[in-house]
Amino acid sequence: MLIGYKRFCRSGVLTLLLGLGALLVTPLSAAASNPDPLLMAPSPDANYSLGSWMLIPQPLPIVKAELESGFAKNGWRGFQWRDDSAPLLAMEFYWGEVSLLHRPDIQKALSARAGERASPVFDRALAAGAISAEERAVYEQSIREQLGYDKETLQSQPFFAQRIARWSFFREKGWAKKTEKVTGLIMDVSPMLARSPMTLVWFAGWNTVTSTRFEWASCMTGVTCFLAPHFAKQADSKKYLDPKLLAYLEASAKKMQALPDEAAEPMLQGYRFAYRENNMFPGQKLLSESKAAPVRLSGSELPADLAPSELNDKRWNMVALPDGSVLISGNRVHRLVRETGQVRRIASLAELVSAQDLKVDQSGRVWSYSEAGEAGSHFMAWNPKTGATRSYPLPARISGRGRGVEWIVVPGQAIAFRNHDDLYTLEANGQWMHSVWNSRLRTEVSDSLDHVMPWLARTSDIGPHFGDGLFWQADRDVYGVDPRTAHVVSSLRIPSAKLVFGCHGAGWGLVLDRAYKAGVARIFDLKSGRLRFDVETSLANDTSSFARSAHGRLLALSSRSSNSVQVLDMHNEQPLAVLLAHEGYAIQATAFSWKGDQLWMYAKGRAGQAPRMMVWDVPASAIDPAQGAQLPDQLRCDYSEACR
Repeated sequence: MLIGYKRFCRSGVLTLLLGLGALLVTPLSAAASNPDPLLMAPSPDANYSLGSWMLIPQPLPIVKAELESGFAKNGWRGFQWRDDSAPLLAMEFYWGEVSLLHRPDIQKALSARAGERASPVFDRALAAGAISAEERAVYEQSIREQLGYDKETLQSQPFFAQRIARWSFFREKGWAKKTEKVTGLIMDVSPMLARSPMTLVWFAGWNTVTSTRFEWASCMTGVTCFLAPHFAKQADSKKYLDPKLLAYLEASAKKMQALPDEAAEPMLQGYRFAYRENNMFPGQKLLSESKAAPVRLSGSELPADLAPSELNDKRWNMVALPDGSVLISGNRVHRLVRETGQVRRIASLAELVSAQDLKVDQSGRVWSYSEAGEAGSHFMAWNPKTGATRSYPLPARISGRGRGVEWIVVPGQAIAFRNHDDLYTLEANGQWMHSVWNSRLRTEVSDSLDHVMPWLARTSDIGPHFGDGLFWQADRDVYGVDPRTAHVVSSLRIPSAKLVFGCHGAGWGLVLDRAYKAGVARIFDLKSGRLRFDVETSLANDTSSFARSAHGRLLALSSRSSNSVQVLDMHNEQPLAVLLAHEGYAIQATAFSWKGDQLWMYAKGRAGQAPRMMVWDVPASAIDPAQGAQLPDQLRCDYSEACR
């Protein structure tokens, strides 16, 4: 079984997350040990280690006597035994969750106390709009089912103060260069499993080879190296257990009637819950980019001033207009059309000079945001039909402090932006309506859910991109804030902080979680929070852009290090096409047309090559046109946290 792990501390409680990794553990037979290894501390001050284990329905003294007798009878001398008995709270952190699954009376008492403490916080947050009624119901249900508690809370229950009988055994033999180590423990788990008698036996083994080499220098990590001739030692440890010792343990387990896998696994289900990380498990369906036939596109060469270096802004982007043309932002905004199979520029718009970002509302108006000096940050609206423009300076109270504002198009309400907790929505009369998001109350709610729900907040303030007129953020869940009311109006239970893009109306969201596996994009159902399928594609690494059609039927993604674009049919959950530019090019931006019949792709040339624009004609059966507020949307990734 290949299992890896990492360790971190949260609120003083040691927490470990299981993932896919590379620690090889020697398994016992099906009758003797569970196939999934168990993380335990071989001694009170030792690091956690993965080892094989078994549950034996015998009192601990009988199990200990059997092992001691067997070690001596078979000539395995040198084992040292130590009494590690201690209060339950001093044991591995997960025994609390294991116990509460088998002790519903204690779990009910603890959850009732937790609910009483959280209820006033929920009342105030709901009244202020910091949570929704739907979220409150989910939070209260999670508290009722809560298994994880901090030590201070568990200390209130006498059950966790009881002394648990536990012995560890240890043997190390060999010489300076090669040693063989066996460590294990036996523990009375009858109180935790509410089944007596029951003894846990856990063991692991390693071979360590130590080598010596001569080095001329010593180095201080992250500082410098200096001349210091010396002999350096390096130890290489591998999982290993003497086959004869393993055979004895198997026979001994059988003799003492160790529980089979199917009986033992459910009894330690709380251990699995303690390590839960839902999005770390493979999806039932895996799509591969190799299943779609590649389509090669030559595209049209663009003028030199449309090269990324000339656009001169890492936040430049590309958007489609209702008439079929596209805009590229930068020092100037460039308008491109496709005629007779070729793409050409028809205008460079001085009206939108220094536009750092472009968005289009449902009427077809183009909005941009510019930071022209300390006091000149403003939004600009441009009508493609009439050419009319209008500037909207930031409100006076934040003028000069608007750098890096997050802004969105609000269906039927023009635009909105946020500056910390201040939310501003542009009214029809051109005035800014101000509302205040209560982040303090939201933090109180999140703190009250510690040990109840996992923390999903991202490493940046940039929330997932849905293009639905809400400001999206994450803490214990993913939630959308209405800019007009500053109230939470929608929430999602996606078990990952790496949700970056999606279509709220179509009910899917895309997660890039390299901690799970590089080269995989994960598609979740936004309503249930369940994983729909995985997409195996190299474009999930170093992603440069995402684009979706108006109703979320099609999804396109690209990588800044690849000349290909993957197009997925989200309705049928199948790869639709792999689009290839010339070798030596990398796709930087993508956008679907409003009619849903074209996908535009901007390709950056390497080694001084001119950029190219490619246009792919969507198959008639997959065309997804814009309708009302349902518009095509896209996200171009720079080197920020937007797509990480």
